[in-house]
Formats: sequence, C-alpha cells, structure tokens
Amino acid sequence: MKKIKLILLLALSFITGCTNTIEPMTSSTLSSNSLSTNSQELSSNVDSTNIDTLPSSSEIQSSSDISSSSDTSSSINSTPIPQDTKVMVYYTNSERWNNVYAYMWNYKSQVQKVAWPGTKLTANGTSGYGEDQYSIEVDYSQYDRIIFNDNAGNQTKDLIVGPASSGYYGKDGIFTMNSTNYGKVEYFNLTDSKNLQYTAKKSKKISVYTPSTYTSNKKYGVLYMFDSQNLYANATGAAKSSDSYGSWAVDVAVSNLVQKGEDGLIIVAIDNSDGYRDSELTMSQSFGNLTNLADNQSFYNGKLDELGNFMKETLIPYINENYSVDTRRENTGIAGSSSGGLAAYYLGLRDNDIYGYIGAFSPANALFESSAWNRFYQSKNFSSGRPQVYVYCGNGDDLEKKLITASKQIAVNLKSLGFNQDSIVENYDNNGSHNESYWRIAFIDFLSKMAK
Repeated sequence: MKKIKLILLLALSFITGCTNTIEPMTSSTLSSNSLSTNSQELSSNVDSTNIDTLPSSSEIQSSSDISSSSDTSSSINSTPIPQDTKVMVYYTNSERWNNVYAYMWNYKSQVQKVAWPGTKLTANGTSGYGEDQYSIEVDYSQYDRIIFNDNAGNQTKDLIVGPASSGYYGKDGIFTMNSTNYGKVEYFNLTDSKNLQYTAKKSKKISVYTPSTYTSNKKYGVLYMFDSQNLYANATGAAKSSDSYGSWAVDVAVSNLVQKGEDGLIIVAIDNSDGYRDSELTMSQSFGNLTNLADNQSFYNGKLDELGNFMKETLIPYINENYSVDTRRENTGIAGSSSGGLAAYYLGLRDNDIYGYIGAFSPANALFESSAWNRFYQSKNFSSGRPQVYVYCGNGDDLEKKLITASKQIAVNLKSLGFNQDSIVENYDNNGSHNESYWRIAFIDFLSKMAK
C-alpha cells in the first residue's frame, strides 16, 4: 500500500511540474503613383493618415480569422518552450502612453496569444531620455508578430519577433538593447569601364558594412543590396539617411543577431543616388513589354544586366579578395526594395549560381507584362540549385496597391518552376506603405529567416 501511495505521489508531482504557469516578463515608401524617383524625393506625397493605421481594438477582437490560444489572463499555461526560440523583446515608450500592452500572434496561423489589447506590461527601467522601458519574453516559433499599444487608440505597426529583433520604440523605430557597437561602414568607388559605360565616371559608390564581431579569423556571409544611401543608422562611419522615414537600419538588425551569439554578416551595397537609378535597376526592353506603370523614359533604357555584370565580374571578386568572406552560394544573398526589389529578384534568378537567397521588398515586377516574366522563367536553369526567396509587399498606399498583385504572383510562378513552399517566404502587410519605415521592419523578418 505504501508503494502505491508513493507511485501516486510521484505521478502527481510529475503532472504538476508539467503544468507550471510561465509568467510573461513584465518587469520590464514612397506614397506616389510613380516609380521614377526614390522615396526621399516622393516622401512629401505620402498620405500620413495611411502610414500607422492598424485595425482598431474592436476590429482585432472581432476578427474571425484570429483565434485565441488562451484567455485574457497575462499567464500562459504550457510546458516549457525550447530555449533557442525564446527572445526578449523590448519597448521604449517614447510616445509617453499611460499604459503599455503587448499583443502577439502568429503570422501564418493567425493564432493570437491573448485577446486584444494583449498582456499589460510593467515598466522595468527608463531610457536616457527618461522614457519608460518594458520587456517581454516571447517564443517566436509560436508568436512572431507583436503590436505594442495603450488600449486607448494608439499602437505601433505590426512588429517582428525573431532572432533579428531586439528593441522597438515609438511606432516603428528599432534598436539593439544594451549595445553601443553597431559595427562600421566603409565607402569607396569601384570602376568598371566595361560594364558601367552608361555612367559618366564608369564607377559606382560602394558601401561595406562589417559587424562588430568582424575579424579575419572568421568567414562571414555577404548580402548584396541596393540604395546604399538609405540603409544605415548607427554604425561607425555610416552616412545618415536624409529620407524623412529614416533608414532601413540594417546595421541594427545585424547587431540584434550578434547580441544573440551569431557572427552576423557583411552587407555590401551600391549607392543609386547618382541619377541612374531608374535605368540601372530595370531590365532592358529586350526583356519584354513595359506596363503603364513605367511612366518615366529612364525605364525604357534599362541597364540592369550591365549592373548585374558589374556585380558579378568586378564587385563580388573585389569583396571576396579584400574581406573575410564565406563565398559559398548559400551564404550569399541579394536584396532591395521597389526597383531595387525588382533588381534583386531578377539578378538573383539570373545568377542563381551566385546567390543562394533573395529579398524582394515591394518589388516593381509590375513594370513588365506577365508574358515577359513567363519567357524569363522558361529560360532559367537551376542546376546550381533554387535560391530561397523572401517577398514582402504592403497594401496601404497607391503604389503598394499597384505592386502587390505582381508580388503575390511571384510565389505562384516559382512553385510552377519546382520551388518548394519551404523555400519561399511571403510577408504582406495590408497597412504597409512604400517607404523605409515598413521595409526596416520586414528586413528583421527577412534576416531572421534567410541570413546564414
């Protein structure tokens, strides 16, 4: 009888241990009808009423496609979650809200953790400006999106939870908690008289970002990007973006990875503010017919193949020779937004023997008719392997509305070419506008899922 009681007590102890309550850590771009200029030039045309508007609390609570995985209590009844998918997410209340809540959900399944407005947080510190700071621990394998709000009509954008996320402030600002070293940026001009004949100086201005962990004793993956002039925020030597929406803050996103024990990666970017952007980020007319979205003559003089050849024949060999680079295809990516997103997608597929992953943010694929894309797809050979593809697009301003249909068609076309669903990541934001304030948030998701 004593043995039976002992067994029952052990069983009860085991069951109790598996149902411990885990408390959240509550102590703490271009909105225009034209693609002809960059986001800085068109930022004054953005309808600011569209930028930060997200569903109201009543709309979120009544949404039929979001189901709750728990009640409105701030407690979570579950078994312990894997440590490697837990991250701390910080929020600095620069908006000076009276209360701060964290509403979390899963992008794919639309399952929410706690009904709107989410878990109420308690400040655990203050910033250098005297602003309250909050933190919450999240398992991003379960919940990869978060909105901070005050339950009184104010809220952030849809923010990312993942390995490349750390701190947020305001409605869309990002920072790395407890870090002052964001790596450094170097600039230089690189000449290529063969492929850059369309430019006056036969050269392009290049920036190279190296993370704070950079050393010649390690090999780093490389991400090639466009629009270098709008990419960096805090890195040493970085030229600050003059865009009204700020920069992509790619150095902050990489620093978030470093903070979590990763080596980070090198980012090499081409400056496209020298007057050739529309032509050098667009394919030539030999690719196919342009649509009425091409409202600038520069689009009809596409030089993207020449720019791509410059990257392949001059830029990449230079980087491989002068930096400590992991040259393997799976550790080499290409990314950009708008016309830069079109360029990244096209070159990533054209030179799929070089690039192992692609980031197409609000890509301007709609510049060309679908028949042109179909011919391009049919000409592709993926003997080197199919790259992973990340597609982001908003639907919150006129330009994003013109791009989103073609953006969603990307996954359909790639699947018809034999791409697996697991190699394609889609991220669409119905409130997203065509500017850096949304791309820097999506970049965190991209980096969390794609960077090697």
